[in-house]
Amino acid sequence: MKDSSLSKIGNIAPYYLAITIPIFIALVIVNLIFLRPAEVGAKDSISIIIPEETDLEKIAELLAEKNIVRSAFGTSYLLKKAEAKSGGTFKINPGEYELSPALSPKKIIEKLKEGDKVVRTFTIRAGQTYEDIANSIAESGLFEKPEILSAMTKRSLMIKLRLGAAHPEGYFLPGNHTFSRPITAEKVVETLILSSQRDISTKVPEFTDRAKSLKLTNYDILILASLLEKTGFTESEKAKISSVYHNRLALYMPLENDKALLYYKKNIPNYILQESDKLNPGPYNTYIKPSLPATPICNPSLESIRAALFPADTEFLYFFRDRKNELIFSLDEKTYKEKLSKR
Repeated sequence: MKDSSLSKIGNIAPYYLAITIPIFIALVIVNLIFLRPAEVGAKDSISIIIPEETDLEKIAELLAEKNIVRSAFGTSYLLKKAEAKSGGTFKINPGEYELSPALSPKKIIEKLKEGDKVVRTFTIRAGQTYEDIANSIAESGLFEKPEILSAMTKRSLMIKLRLGAAHPEGYFLPGNHTFSRPITAEKVVETLILSSQRDISTKVPEFTDRAKSLKLTNYDILILASLLEKTGFTESEKAKISSVYHNRLALYMPLENDKALLYYKKNIPNYILQESDKLNPGPYNTYIKPSLPATPICNPSLESIRAALFPADTEFLYFFRDRKNELIFSLDEKTYKEKLSKR
């Protein structure tokens, strides 16, 4: 009887092995291809951008192309399995993610499902030029500098935003900003400018009416505010300097602002202003032109904009800084030169 049982087992064994061994091999292959991390022990995460309306198969392909997972086919299978299990509620939001190839495909899918997207942050500071701001955006990793500069100087965008200028100098208010990809460089520039315009409308609601009463355009105010941003240190200083500029404009006198001349030379690193620069005609030579420079020379703060709109009530026409860095004001050129010689 025992011999008969053993004989039956012996007869079945080859069939059993023929079934189990392929299953075992298949499970090993599945583990190697589908379930194992793409790079065990990887220390660095890899950035991946999932565009709008990307299906699960394409997401799997993107992950495989970036070497975040071993197999697009296997990851696609796991994604569809997760979708089926969720009863149709499974969703991966578009955006930029940083994922480690040291994680298993299942863990990666969990992170995508959580929607923990990368946020790019940068700061705009008062007194920066639009090129400085392009640098800050580039340093955040959102775009390369040439791409953001191209958007900033795109004529169609300037027309769309009704800026009436070849570049957006003066239209960016200071502040912290966060963006997530995917997004276009043009959309970033548009968002920054529109948010600045909303802030001005909210915080300085009298902006347009006050500019008209001064017989200046809104753009003129931004130009004047940019000069104040680069010249004055405090709100009080800016208001007094503003009075000097308003008084000079009323008398059709040149503003004589060195910072405007330096802006004209901004593409020359560490340029030192020469006396001869004051004699050369140009759109930023406020020693010759009895008017404002052609454009803002930086992006001013709300404080500087208010100072441009509401100058101190003075009759001063001259000012300079003494050795203690304090501002000295004067009503006439003779007194100004006398004080200047004693500093």
